[in-house]
Amino acid sequence: MNENEIYKKAFALLKKHNRISASRYSLKRALFNLGPTGYPFERLVGALLKEKGFKTKVSVILNGECVTHEIDVLAEKDGNVYAIECKFHSDIKATSNVKVPLYINSRFLDIQKEWNTDSNNSTHLKQGWLVTNTRFTTDAVNYGKCVRLTLLSWDYPKNNGLKANIDTYALYPVTALTTLTKKEKHIAYSTRCNFN
Repeated sequence: MNENEIYKKAFALLKKHNRISASRYSLKRALFNLGPTGYPFERLVGALLKEKGFKTKVSVILNGECVTHEIDVLAEKDGNVYAIECKFHSDIKATSNVKVPLYINSRFLDIQKEWNTDSNNSTHLKQGWLVTNTRFTTDAVNYGKCVRLTLLSWDYPKNNGLKANIDTYALYPVTALTTLTKKEKHIAYSTRCNFN
């Protein structure tokens, strides 16, 4: 049996005996089912940060020193602001290599220069973050550490990745529900009802 067949059999057994366990078991696939666009994933990340005490906005346009940037999630806490880029992949085998944090960090630095010199801002743009529903390569992680870019993936940082945070705050996307059809799940998250 291949991995997909094993998953389907295990999921069917869990669903039959315990729907809650089945939902948690299928969390990774539930995240992929948020696609094809990344917007529902951005909303999930924003909702997770709200649970952690941040004020958040999704899809914000900010001026940089050189150009204008669209930021997926802008989060603020204790007078510090964080610019968060969400990289949603629809392929379970996809990874974010070092080019992604290089690009995100350069955007963050451009925004940070403008933000922190603008006398109208009462907050400090402290850090850039990169969040993905898959994994980072080793080089991506090493670069992120070097430039102090916070990285969050399915299982990184260890014991504090996306899966751990979703479980901790019990903030499961509607696509994890085992009682809805695919069509019903799509309607629910496309009408922006899935994280309320």
